Amino acid sequence: MRNNSSAAFLTNFIVGLLFFAVFPGGASGQDNSNSAKARELNNRAVALVGEKKYDEAIGLLEEAARLKPEYADAYMNLGSAHMLAGRAEKGAELLKHSIELDPKCPKARNQLGVTYEKLGKYDLAIESLKKSVELNPDYALGNFNLGATYLWAGKSKLAEEYLAKAEKLDPYKTEVKRYQAVLYAKKGRYTDAIAKMRDVMKITPDDEEANLILCKIYLMANDRQSALNMYQSFKAVNQPVADQMFKWIFADKLVFANDQRP
Repeated sequence: MRNNSSAAFLTNFIVGLLFFAVFPGGASGQDNSNSAKARELNNRAVALVGEKKYDEAIGLLEEAARLKPEYADAYMNLGSAHMLAGRAEKGAELLKHSIELDPKCPKARNQLGVTYEKLGKYDLAIESLKKSVELNPDYALGNFNLGATYLWAGKSKLAEEYLAKAEKLDPYKTEVKRYQAVLYAKKGRYTDAIAKMRDVMKITPDDEEANLILCKIYLMANDRQSALNMYQSFKAVNQPVADQMFKWIFADKLVFANDQRP
């Protein structure tokens, strides 16, 4: 399985970036014009982020913020884009400014929490994510990221609580079920872990990463036969996935490391 430290989180960043503010009418035609232009630039930037053209997106978002200095969402998206471009420290500063402009925005606090998690600052990440779900208890993404961060911070009881909340709020989000499965596997609850991964497979049966996670959990549970069956199925259709399964099947011991994300 790929050791991609924030694979699920990065998917979720796009959700936050797709949030656009609508400004009330300004006092002048120029103000209205600036607002419309800033929103246009923001929307174009989000499309570029979807294409992973982060530096181009950042240029547009900087112009949007210049046109409308109080545009909190432009700063939220700008900070998130810097984080995705590998500049998490810069991203955190911009996200904090977004929160200064709009302290009651749960999305910006979610983005800041994810950015702190990327930096390994778990206490700050948890603080920001807790505030996100306090502002909106029904925010599925905030609950998910809080649960995931608790998991990597070694606080499994709280991780299980918030991941369960996220699943209840968005039962079809496979990332939540993956993290629940990893949590259960790390605690030795293999039957629960396998059940969660089977739920994932019902939603996304062709998901390579999910199949790899399920294979790994089978092996951790000493169910080598089920892992071999998966290997045989993939050998005919996807050799790279089959090769990884083969390595695990003949490995001495398998665990989910603390820096390994599903």
